[in-house]
Parts: sequence; C-alpha cells; structure tokens
Amino acid sequence: MNEKKPCRVLHMMQCTHLAGTERTLYALMRGLHGPRYDFRIVSLHPAGAGAELMQAAGIPTAGHDYRGRFGWRSHLRMRRTVAQTPCDLVLVSGPTVTGSLALTAAPARRRVLTVHFHHGDDPRSRRRWRAFYRLCGRQYRTITYLTDFQRREAESIAPWIADRTRTVRAPVITVGRADETTRLTLKQRFGLDVHGPVIGNASALIDRKRIDVFLETAARIARRCPDAQFLLAGDGPQRPMLQARAHDLGIGRRTRFVGWLENAADFFGATDILLFNSDADAFGRTPMEAMASGVPVVASVRYGGTRELVRHEHNGILLRDHDVDDLAEHVIALIDDDRLRGQRIERGLATVRQLHGQDVFLKTYDAIFQDALNN
Repeated sequence: MNEKKPCRVLHMMQCTHLAGTERTLYALMRGLHGPRYDFRIVSLHPAGAGAELMQAAGIPTAGHDYRGRFGWRSHLRMRRTVAQTPCDLVLVSGPTVTGSLALTAAPARRRVLTVHFHHGDDPRSRRRWRAFYRLCGRQYRTITYLTDFQRREAESIAPWIADRTRTVRAPVITVGRADETTRLTLKQRFGLDVHGPVIGNASALIDRKRIDVFLETAARIARRCPDAQFLLAGDGPQRPMLQARAHDLGIGRRTRFVGWLENAADFFGATDILLFNSDADAFGRTPMEAMASGVPVVASVRYGGTRELVRHEHNGILLRDHDVDDLAEHVIALIDDDRLRGQRIERGLATVRQLHGQDVFLKTYDAIFQDALNN
C-alpha cells in the first residue's frame, strides 16, 4: 500500500536569525516537519544561525543577498529559487514587495500568511500596509497574527481581509525556574558573580528595542544595589555604542554583552529579573520566555500587543512610558521582596500555560494548512 506523501511547504522568511520572530517560526516548523509536512525555507537574506538549527531538523534553507532598494537586484535569483522549489503549499512570514513578486513563480497557489510585525500608528505605515493587503491580501487563504492587537490593527486598515484573519499565539514550553546548581553554573559561565542579582534582557541591539533605557535603568539600580549585575543577550548595529554607554554610566564592568545565544534557556537560567524595553513590539517573545522560565518581568512598551501577556501588577510590570526611575523602583522591589517575586513568578507561569501552549499552536496551524490544501 502506498503511503501518502507529506505536504511540501515552501516557507518564505525574511531572514534566519535567532530573534523572537524567527524562534516562533522555528517552533512551528520543527513541530510539524515529518510525515505530514516537508518544509523548505527560502530566506530573502543570507542564511543566518537559525539555518543551522533547521538543517539539523532536516529543513534546508536557500539564502539570498538582499541587494538594492526593496531587494530588487536580488529579485530574479529569488524568483528562480521559488520556481525551482517543489511545493504544495506556501507559507509566508514577514511579507515584502520583493518576496510577494517572487511568489508569482511558486508552483503552488495555496497560501498562508503569518504577520509578526505591528502595523504602526503613523499614517505612512498604515498606507503601506493598506496597499499590501489590497494588492496581495486576497491570495492568502488565512492570515495569522500573534496577538488580537495586531489582528484588529490589520482589520481596521483593510476591512476586506477580516473573513480570513486569525489570532494564533506564539508557543512556549513552560519549564519553570532552573534549580540553584544550574543557575550558579550559568552565572559563572557568563562571567557573573554568583551572589549578586542578575537583571537581564534578550533583544536585537537596534534603536527600537531601547537598550539605552535598559542601561539608564541599570545605572539607577546599581546606585541602590551595589551587587546588582546586568546581562544582555543579542546583537546588532548598536552594540559598540551601547557598550560605550554602559562604560560612561559606570556599569561597564557589571554589564555582560554575550551576543546571540543558540540556547535561550541558558540566558533565562542565569537571569533573576527581566527588564524589557521597546518602543513598539507586535508581541514580546522575550517576556513570554522569561515567564515560562520562572523569571519575573518588568517592562515598558509604548506600542504593541504585549499587554495581552503582561498584566500590570498582576503577573508582571508593564509601563506605557520609559520612565527609568519607575522601572528601577519596580526592579528593586522584586530584588528586596522574596514574596512578591515568588508571586509574580507563579502568576507568570500560569499565564503562559493558559495562553501559549505548544500543542494548541501546532494543532491550530495543522488545521489552517489542511483548510488551505482542501480549498
């Protein structure tokens, strides 16, 4: 008897780095790749560290040089790659003009789009998204979003897509707090004093992520807590400037910049409190992973869907403005109050168990893919 062949999925990604957006997509592909689905990645940028993770899972990546405005100089090569990749279904994450045009060469017309960005509240950004949804929105059977905030943004910009939108929350495996021996070992690995509290953040080192706010807040914490230490995982163009800023603030020796980590669990295992700051985030995966790892969260996010995860003064702290004095006070309160810290940890764990289960995430996408294939 002939076995049914797996559905061949061409996944067009913007890049294959190790940031939060990509980690969510890797969880999707690793979870479904196998007898039912066979994924192939086409990356609009050169293959990053995530491509190695996917290769280990049996998922190949074809990377490209993204050259010219909107990648137009790379368009023909992307188009050839798409045309030569056998597929029954196309999954697009991080839609771009170049990618959308290249997809016209895809062998399959069954398509699903997942949007991991906020649309923005400025008129120019909303006009761009409106144009994209008008030109391309109807070609997708389903368009998914990580938060209700994003989905409602999209529906307000392009009401005609409302019949195909869906919120599918990012998954996380809830592991809880690392044991004491593991935590001490990880702190030593990162060159930290095992006795002092560690305040950390994991993020791309770019302007929008406001690592400058993290460092300003860290300097205020350091004045009150002489043994406090600061851990930053992630990389980006602002790293040299931020390292210099840490030195100028007098916390250079207490701050560790450790770059991208393949295993995010090591970062969370070494961190006692997460201090997360961002001007705009569709969804903060870092706070979610912190909660799942038993790390209490103090955050400031001006725009985005993080409020669907972090409930202020219930399972964490979430401010609308980057008030460094207020942020520092909340971190210090957690350092000083074991009972408060334990309460926030338990409530955070309960939140991610309820909203961000891995099984529900995978079953939902399986159903979305099957619906696209059958219609």
